[in-house]
Amino acid sequence: MQQVQVGGIYKSGLQEYDKTVVYMPIADAQFVFQYNDRVSGYSINIKRHNLAGILAAKIEESLGYPHYALTWKEKHRTLFNWLNLQKWPILIIFGMIALVGVVNIVSALTMIVLEKSRSIGTLIAMGMNKKTIRRIFLVKGIYIGVMGSLAGLCLALILAGIQIWFKPLSIAEEIYFMSHVPILFDWQMIAIIVFCGFISSIFAALWPTRRASSTEPAVALRYE
Repeated sequence: MQQVQVGGIYKSGLQEYDKTVVYMPIADAQFVFQYNDRVSGYSINIKRHNLAGILAAKIEESLGYPHYALTWKEKHRTLFNWLNLQKWPILIIFGMIALVGVVNIVSALTMIVLEKSRSIGTLIAMGMNKKTIRRIFLVKGIYIGVMGSLAGLCLALILAGIQIWFKPLSIAEEIYFMSHVPILFDWQMIAIIVFCGFISSIFAALWPTRRASSTEPAVALRYE
């Protein structure tokens, strides 16, 4: 045993660290645990975290028994298993939201086609090419999709920034290992989501566009 003076109490937001990790001079730790001038292990920080498994395997192979290497994912296996479990409900929920967005684009363009059927019939009767009609409504659908994707992106970035700076969304630290919902900007994933929204808007505009170009002038102008 050794009497020490507490210099401060830290709060990382992760309960597993806050309740189990103590920072102290290495000489005092060696005295308490009777390690003399030895240590129980080394902590290696690397910039490319995805190479942790490869590096751990090489270290363990080089040192041999009884030494072993433990990666950060293996050390917090329970937490990462929980996060992986949460991916599927999130994927399903956001997939359904995207499906609703596609349906809204289809319904909006379909209503525009129905409302403008007489105008479309008039333009076709005056000699406008059907390809031009298709191009007009395809551009309209792309415009709706792009503006919706950009608006959603801006709103998401604003909400994420609010959570990072002010942390209004707090969670039970005893259950979820952390005191607030963490936010990490993955710009590659953001670009993929925006691109998928753009592609979905194009596919959603195809059926109303074909419907508009197939309008017969005689049917559209029957009661004119």
